[in-house]
Amino acid sequence: MNTKLDFSSVVWNFSLVENNPIYKAFDSKLEYKSKDDLEELSKNLEAQNISNEAKKANSNLKEVFFRDPITNKIVKSALSENTLSILRENFAGVHKTSSNSYILSDKAESFVSAWYADIAYQRGYIKADADSNGFLTKSELDETRSGYMTHGYFGYTGNGVVTAVINLSTESYIKLGGYSTPYASNEANQVFKEDQKTFYNNGKFAKETIALELERTIQSDKDLNGVLEYKELMSFAEMKQQAMDNTEYEAKDFGSFKEFMSYKDFIDFLLKEGLEKLQVLEKLKEKGYESLNKDEKEYLLKTYPNLFNENKEFKKEDFDSFYEDFKTDFVEKSKDFLGLKDDENLDLNFDELSLVMKEIFSNIASVNISNPFYEKRFVDLEV
Repeated sequence: MNTKLDFSSVVWNFSLVENNPIYKAFDSKLEYKSKDDLEELSKNLEAQNISNEAKKANSNLKEVFFRDPITNKIVKSALSENTLSILRENFAGVHKTSSNSYILSDKAESFVSAWYADIAYQRGYIKADADSNGFLTKSELDETRSGYMTHGYFGYTGNGVVTAVINLSTESYIKLGGYSTPYASNEANQVFKEDQKTFYNNGKFAKETIALELERTIQSDKDLNGVLEYKELMSFAEMKQQAMDNTEYEAKDFGSFKEFMSYKDFIDFLLKEGLEKLQVLEKLKEKGYESLNKDEKEYLLKTYPNLFNENKEFKKEDFDSFYEDFKTDFVEKSKDFLGLKDDENLDLNFDELSLVMKEIFSNIASVNISNPFYEKRFVDLEV
C-alpha cells in the first residue's frame, strides 16, 4: 500500500499505555563505602581507551566516579551540573573533589549505578561498543537494546483514511537494528528501524556514549523511582508520531509476512521458558532429586532425558558432571551477553552471575508484561 495515510480523523488516546514501564534500573546492592574509600579506589582506576569522539561528546559534563553494581569496579562516567544538583537535593553521597570531579557514595551511588547497569548491560551498550572506545557509532548503536514502541490495532478505508489507532501495549528493550513483535500473534515481526523511522533517524532511542544516555535517563526519571514510564520518555506529540510511523509501516506491508527470527540457545534458556530450567537445576543441586515436586520431576525428565536410565531413574553421578559443565557454560555465556572480557580480571562466579542474569531478564520481562504475546517474542538478545 503506497497511498499516503490520512490521520486527520483519528482521536488519539494513549491512556492504556502512557503509564507502562519502558526501562527499569538494575537493582543495585552495593555495600556501603565512604567517600574516602571510593576516592582511594578511583585513584587506581585503570586507564580507559576513550576516543576523541567520546571525549568531545561528553565535554559539557563533569567527571563522576561510582561503582559498577555487577563488577564492583570503579566506573568513570560523566553527568551535568544540573543532574548532579538533582542528585544532591534528593540523595546523600554526592562529593565534589579538589579536581572538580565528583565521587558518588551511599544513596546517590546506588541510584546512579542502578541506571548505569541498565544502560551498560540490560540495554547492552558495553557489548555493542565493539572497539571499547567509549563512543558508539550508528552501526554499534544498532546493536543496543534501546528501542521501545507501542502496539495495537488500526483501521483504515480503501482511500488511505485511518479511522482509528488503538494502542494496547508497549514493548521495550528492542534491538535498534533488529525486530519488534506485533500485538497480534499471527503477524510477522517488524524491522524496528524501518517501523520507527522518525525517532530512529533523529537519535531519540540511544545516545552515542553511556554518559550521555545516563544523563538523559536520570533527567527523564522525574520521580527518581528507577523506572521510566512511556509518558516520561515521550511527549503526546511524540506518542502520536510513533503510532503513525508504526501504522504506516504495517499498512505498507499489510498482508505480507516476513520470515521470523529464531531464538538463540541462551535466550531460549532464559526468556522463552522464563528461568524455570535454572531454578530447577539449582534446586536439584542444592536439595537433591527428592526435593523436586511432581511437575519439576516431569519437567526434568522431559528436558534432560540423558540424566535418567531406561527405567526413568535419576542418575545423580551423571547430573553432578553435567551440572559442572552447565555452570561453566553459563558463566561464559553470561559474560559474553554482558560484554565482559576475561582480560578484565573479573572474579564473577556462577552464583553471582546467575543472580545478575535473573535480575536482568526479570526486569526486561516485567516492563513488557503489557504485551500478551511477549513470551512468543523473537527478541535480539543473542549471545
